Amino acid sequence: MAIFTFLTQTGSIAAEYFHESLLKDGRHRLIVATSMEEVQKLRPDFVMMTIYDHYEEYLLTKAWSEEIKKTLPSTKLIMGGPAFRSRPVAFFNKLKADYALRGEADFTFLALANEITKKKPDPERLKQIPGIMFLEDGHIFINVEYPRLSRSQLETMDFKHYCDYGYDMVSVFTDRGCPYGCTFCSRVFGKAIRPLSVDRIIQILKEISQNQRIKRVMFASDNMTYNQRRTEKLFGRIIREKLNKRFDFLLNARIDNFISGDRDRLSRGIDFHLIDLLKRSGVVKISFGTESFNDAEIKRLKPEARYSGIDAMRLTRELGKDGITVVHFLMGPSPDALPEEAIESTYRRLVVMDAYADYIEVSRLFANPIKIYLIRGSTLYNRALANDFKAVEFDDPDTKRVNIQRIEQIERQVLPRTDQNTYLPFLVSVNRFGTSSSPYHNLLLLEEELEKLQKKQQRSKKEQQRFEMLGRKIRNCRKQVNKINRTIRKINEETKIKLKKMLVEFGGAGKFLQEFSQLPLHEKREKLFELTKQFEQASALSPINVFEAETLQMFYIYFANAVKELISSPDKTKQVIKKYKRLTQNRTINNMIRSRENSSLHIYTKFLEKDLPTNRFSAGILKKYMQNAG
Repeated sequence: MAIFTFLTQTGSIAAEYFHESLLKDGRHRLIVATSMEEVQKLRPDFVMMTIYDHYEEYLLTKAWSEEIKKTLPSTKLIMGGPAFRSRPVAFFNKLKADYALRGEADFTFLALANEITKKKPDPERLKQIPGIMFLEDGHIFINVEYPRLSRSQLETMDFKHYCDYGYDMVSVFTDRGCPYGCTFCSRVFGKAIRPLSVDRIIQILKEISQNQRIKRVMFASDNMTYNQRRTEKLFGRIIREKLNKRFDFLLNARIDNFISGDRDRLSRGIDFHLIDLLKRSGVVKISFGTESFNDAEIKRLKPEARYSGIDAMRLTRELGKDGITVVHFLMGPSPDALPEEAIESTYRRLVVMDAYADYIEVSRLFANPIKIYLIRGSTLYNRALANDFKAVEFDDPDTKRVNIQRIEQIERQVLPRTDQNTYLPFLVSVNRFGTSSSPYHNLLLLEEELEKLQKKQQRSKKEQQRFEMLGRKIRNCRKQVNKINRTIRKINEETKIKLKKMLVEFGGAGKFLQEFSQLPLHEKREKLFELTKQFEQASALSPINVFEAETLQMFYIYFANAVKELISSPDKTKQVIKKYKRLTQNRTINNMIRSRENSSLHIYTKFLEKDLPTNRFSAGILKKYMQNAG
């Protein structure tokens, strides 16, 4: 009997499918592991991983892969996931996979498992398995994918349609596919939606209800409200079956489904009937791919979008008033975003954060929107391929221009060996106007553009239109940046107040180190363990409130570094303690906040001391500020 381990940090519906598939077959076992330590203890024959085409997740899986190859050389790696649809050859090589499955592998995994567990797997039999990738005589073999599963196939699959996250929550699968055409997405499950029936979903929920530990259910669908009739039928059944009394529900949705242009039919354009239905059915949180609070950017990123930035703000308020927490996922400026559009999106985002603090989760992607990844197969990627805008590597933005044609060459020509140094960049778009996520930088661009156009003796028709527009709008942009600036100052002041309170409770860094130095060795270890545990607890807050999480993290990192300095200089214990005792409270707090400069919330570290003038050029002030801010 072969042992398979599915390595995942958070649990996986795919792992549940494969686990039950092997369980029913009876020939092999699959164990879900959440850490490398678990894998090394199990010493499995095969380790499975889902790979995503994102830089941070790639770094984690690459580290896992290298560790497995180093410590468990006889263990084989089986990989799958979105990355093997976008750039299968590059990921196969870079992650040193032994086998990979592309596309929907629900019915192909068992065939792979039964063949590769033989003493001598037959390459010809492997080639008959759809979606398979493996190395044969130094060359990568790639088979065509298994056809997309039909709705009836998904309906009759005798597997779990949910995965347990290990606390009080499970994730439930309800459909595959997405009909929308977001320009940054490659739609790995295709355009056609293949949903489970309402009866099947209710059956799954009743099965989960047998586990008294489970209190929350997260629907894994990209959009649970895409069809009005289905939404009313499903959540109406949840109410009638009293499952709303048993669970709190979390779901993903699109703002469009709550908004209508028919103001006569819906009060203020919002579907309050839908909000009321979801509230009564036990929905406590809805996540939206809002992308931006600027109307032009919304349209660029989501061509079919029927909502505006104001609609997104208004919907946040109405859902929050009914006790439903809102999560907005936001992106940085697109390749075509104008500076004034990015300023408006940032301004409205901070208005939402300030005015509706009790109604939203201030996640990391809300507090500091991410750059847009160019995923192979997406509309934006194809535009970059056509040189419509510049693309650079995420981890090396100073590159002049990446060789995106080389990526295509790699994927279209199977490379001879897996140890070849395959080019695997993670691409992000570069804005054609210099627009960035910094409102100060964006306002400086507008100030310089207006100044340049004003000095120009003769302007083209397009330049004249731009000049007139800036003349009307730039004063408002200055006001918006001032509002942004005041909000950032407020965030930093609140952070300092919290850090001061915690510092008083600890009695100061010097006193803490003095007491630490006098502890027996075992108590020192306990103290360090306690600091580590508190840091981990703070990290767990980041999906909900990134500012609260980072405030705690800054505090514990500072003390951990102080302890590290004390331990690494045993002959200078008194000097180190004296050094920290001499630091004033304000200086200690400023040292803590300085660590934010290297975090994804760096925009909240530096801010102007005074508001900008709104009725005249502020380019000089901004240039000086930008220079001082580094």
